[in-house]
Amino acid sequence: MKAPATTPIRILGIDPGLRSTGFGVIDKAGNKLAYVASGCIKTDAAGSLPQRIKTILDGLVEITHDFQVRQLLTTGWGMFHPV
Repeated sequence: MKAPATTPIRILGIDPGLRSTGFGVIDKAGNKLAYVASGCIKTDAAGSLPQRIKTILDGLVEITHDFQVRQLLTTGWGMFHPV
């Protein structure tokens, strides 16, 4: 008997930083992981702190929308958060 198919969960991993925030997107189905995308959100070093945070937030919102992310993991937290 074949095991039922597992619906993949799309996960966004974030490595935060003010100059460059790294991200990776994977799919997890059961115990299998599949690469989807990765990259960096870069901010202007001369920008104000609010401008830089807005750049990061806008980038993460775009990634979350474009890749239809359902879970979030950041370095340092060690746990998943629903989006």
